[in-house]
Amino acid sequence: MLDILIDGKSLASYGFEVIERPSIPIAEPRVEHVTIMGRDGTLTIKDGTYENIEFSIDLNYLHHKTSALTAIRGITPILLNASSLVLSDDSNGYYKVKSVRCGDMANDILTYGQCTVHLVCEPFRYWESGKYQSNVSAQTTNMVNPGNHKALPLLLNPNSTGTIRMTF
Repeated sequence: MLDILIDGKSLASYGFEVIERPSIPIAEPRVEHVTIMGRDGTLTIKDGTYENIEFSIDLNYLHHKTSALTAIRGITPILLNASSLVLSDDSNGYYKVKSVRCGDMANDILTYGQCTVHLVCEPFRYWESGKYQSNVSAQTTNMVNPGNHKALPLLLNPNSTGTIRMTF
């Protein structure tokens, strides 16, 4: 069963199940097409940045002791304050959540309900290992981007002087 972890908290532990695996879109590059009089076609401008990704997750709730409305009220603050999302079947990476909107809880039976959670995330999936700081010594240190696209490392030289040399 697929589980969703929001900031490390399992939605399954609150009684929610994912109805089906969400379809997560591929990030689209920002592209502008400018029409220039006297020119065939358009001028295409790519600035190297990407649009946010948006997707929805459909959730079921079925519990014999707690009402569905009480359950959704319990996880709403967790969802609305989300900063990261992990899919349990792809747990070595995460998405940075920018905003969340919770749909209405449809429940014909007190202890059963369905709702849709709409998410806006940063364009890329991030490696879990990238959350942690790596110390660089005086010897050569290799930094590797295990992904297939550009990465923007944050390099700090807080308490020392010297030169950081990077080759690509």
